[in-house]
Amino acid sequence: MSHQPSDEELMSQIKKGKVEAFEMLFARYRKPLFSFILRMLGDFHRAQDIFQESFLRVFRHAQRFDESLSFSPWLYRIARNLCLEEIRRRERVETISIDEGAELQPKELWEGRTPDEELERREMGRVLEGAILRLTWKQREVFLLREIQGLSYEEIAQVTGMSVSAVKSCLHRARMALKEMLAPYLKSGEIPTGRMKR
Repeated sequence: MSHQPSDEELMSQIKKGKVEAFEMLFARYRKPLFSFILRMLGDFHRAQDIFQESFLRVFRHAQRFDESLSFSPWLYRIARNLCLEEIRRRERVETISIDEGAELQPKELWEGRTPDEELERREMGRVLEGAILRLTWKQREVFLLREIQGLSYEEIAQVTGMSVSAVKSCLHRARMALKEMLAPYLKSGEIPTGRMKR
């Protein structure tokens, strides 16, 4: 079994001009990063633009990256700042359409489902995506980074510039807000984040 280089090892190679290393890193983060940006903005086409700009900045600023640190918080901070700039330019956030949101969920997740189950999955997914877009900016980014991208509290603090305690408090408020918005749809009282694959 061949060794899979870490993100940080790939960045070291990118600094030396190895294009293959950049392609590997791009492939590794293509789906999760695009998912994060799309859910932050609620705009499929602008998400594509900002996704491309995020990786362009990774390539351009590779020399600035400290390989003793973790790569993923650095990447998400780049994307997060670009999203923040975009949101500040806009007067409102548009809701993801069902068809565009379906891009986030691979076909294998619903293969074998009955038509009724598939319809329920799509509807719940649409409701949840809409609820996330109604969270405040800080609640949305913390919720996505923790529940969808799986970053640690410490990594989220690095991305957002918040303290770890502030991250935990913000995440709690986000969960409570979502539960309130989704109360009519939830049977178990739990937010169905498992439906929202990266």
